[in-house]
Amino acid sequence: MGDEAVQEVTTPVSEVLAWLARVPPEVAGEVLVGCGFHDGESESMDATVIEAVDTGRATVTLAGSDRPVSLRRFRDGEFVDTRPGGPLAAAVAASRSPAELMDKAEQLALRRAGFDPGKLASSEARRAVLAVPALDAAGKLPDARQRGAFYDAVRAGGDAGTARTAARLLGRVFLRFEASGAVPEDLHWRMAVLLRQAGQLQAAVAASDVLYERPGLGEGTRRYLASTRAGSLLDLAEAQAAPSVLVEAERALRTAWALAPGDGSLRAMWRTLNRLREGIGQTE
Repeated sequence: MGDEAVQEVTTPVSEVLAWLARVPPEVAGEVLVGCGFHDGESESMDATVIEAVDTGRATVTLAGSDRPVSLRRFRDGEFVDTRPGGPLAAAVAASRSPAELMDKAEQLALRRAGFDPGKLASSEARRAVLAVPALDAAGKLPDARQRGAFYDAVRAGGDAGTARTAARLLGRVFLRFEASGAVPEDLHWRMAVLLRQAGQLQAAVAASDVLYERPGLGEGTRRYLASTRAGSLLDLAEAQAAPSVLVEAERALRTAWALAPGDGSLRAMWRTLNRLREGIGQTE
């Protein structure tokens, strides 16, 4: 029989630092000595074997050197274990609490769904977001509470990338509701708001067309749709300087104002509308 190929098991420095705080020094030393280390900065891709460990200072001494290396300085580095069974990775995994294991699984699932876990504020927010793709995969539709929790979680992130991924996911949910013959009112305005946050202004305007197409919408739904439509059209007008866009923006803004007179955000939109009118008038 020929020699089996050497398998490398890598573990990020950040995970090892957290592990060092959880285990006795003698255990850490026993596991780390003999493992390879790469600082993440050297041009050479080869890892150097660890000969000594100071867990208190979080340093390792590498073969061929008597100078300790601070792990905190090389947080982008990694440990490369070629020993049978990858004892370092196994020890780190075994030391994690159930909550940490769940958190790691949630982060992986979010990345697979297209979300950046760092943009979601809490474990509760991450679970709220993950509930929607899980339901979608199971052929089920989110109820009002689940839609609201999903929306609140992604809106709190405040960035266009999160909103874009969320709008794409809700778009699939929207189509499933549409196929069932009844799209919930809140899904219309949530889609419009997320599309605007994502910078997809034309799509946000199209999502708000229901304001004029579907009679009997609730007052809250109409207010959200009208204000989002007005804001999206004003954003478009900033780039296009088109009088027709401003006419549509004013129409939506008047609808929103009638539903929420004196609202501060709507006052700001009126100021933007007047400023854009003056600008377009100067360039015509």
